[in-house]
Amino acid sequence: MIRDLISALLSSLLSPASWLVTLIFLYFLLNERNRWRRRLPWIALCIFLVFSNTWLLNAYARYWQPAVSKADPNRVYTCAIILGGFASPLANDSGYFNMTSDRFIQTLKLYQTGRVSHIMIAGGNSKRTNKAFDEGAYTRQQFIAMGVPDSVILHEDFSSNTAENAAHAKAALRAKGLPGPYLLVTSAQHLPRAELLFRRHGLDVLGVPSAFIAGTEKFDFSGITPRLDVLLRWDVYIKETLAVTWYRLRGEDSY
Repeated sequence: MIRDLISALLSSLLSPASWLVTLIFLYFLLNERNRWRRRLPWIALCIFLVFSNTWLLNAYARYWQPAVSKADPNRVYTCAIILGGFASPLANDSGYFNMTSDRFIQTLKLYQTGRVSHIMIAGGNSKRTNKAFDEGAYTRQQFIAMGVPDSVILHEDFSSNTAENAAHAKAALRAKGLPGPYLLVTSAQHLPRAELLFRRHGLDVLGVPSAFIAGTEKFDFSGITPRLDVLLRWDVYIKETLAVTWYRLRGEDSY
């Protein structure tokens, strides 16, 4: 409960949309004679124009996230590790695929095209919000329904974050006797942090980006036009950038 509250608070603090709301609130709160009150609309305008610009978002996304996987297309890998968070619970405790479900699609494609011999489902984030829903078990059922044999599927449902994903995945893979390197499938914007944490846990991984939310669009002059959806997409990039920076500053032994 406390972890969820802290996570929600940090997400709000790292959101450009929250910055704008805060500036508007301060504008009406401050006395008219306060010199900062006159500056707030201009600061808010600058933030809006910068973070609602499609060109800037795409430029940063291309810098931040890998465009394609570095895996050898002619090699068969022992396992594809798929990170959870792409399935969510319904009111009747069943599940559905959410907007990051491309993780599932890319993993299924890797298996069905013979690129991997096993699939490792690494936890999920829905367990804390609905303990009756097991994302790992749900995902396993979906893979089996798509023709993947149950005998080649591994899964752990103890994790609530990426560092725990890495630790539990390592134990499961070692117990199964599957050597690396492994293909790590997650959303493109999340991949730099996931690769960092998995490698720090001693796992040799090659990232497979999926579920792109920016960085794939071609240059278009209309990209200079402010868009509210672009403003909202910055949240995840700011969060991921600060998280990776934090882990690197703390050193090799920090998770």
